[in-house]
Amino acid sequence: MSGCGILEHWTSARGGHGTSLNFYDRRTKTWSQAWIDEGGNALHLSGTFADGKMVLASAPRKTDAGVDVQRITWSKKPDATVRQLWESSSDGGRTWTVAFAASMRHTVRRASDATRGDAEGTEKGVNRRNGATETNGG
Repeated sequence: MSGCGILEHWTSARGGHGTSLNFYDRRTKTWSQAWIDEGGNALHLSGTFADGKMVLASAPRKTDAGVDVQRITWSKKPDATVRQLWESSSDGGRTWTVAFAASMRHTVRRASDATRGDAEGTEKGVNRRNGATETNGG
């Protein structure tokens, strides 16, 4: 991936699990995320990195409840953590509800698994642990 991707294996506070791949497309100069859980629920988000934040959003999708849009924002904090804020909208993006908020810190372990990182966060008040395999930059 020439240093332009992050592969994440995650576990939710409720025990669900899945995988996401974040990658930078040099042709379009955009970031994308392909997200899937153990139930086969998939989500594709895309966006850009600007002003110290990466903001990815899904395309609007009509549902019985309205027009669903998902948005995830990652921002680096002064203490070297990264804040992840996942928001959902059922009205096409006019109003947003926080679905998940976390602070994550990359850790390096012994050489045998030095590419594995940990993140800790809070999902609606419940602690969550999460692992990621990361490559540099993009």
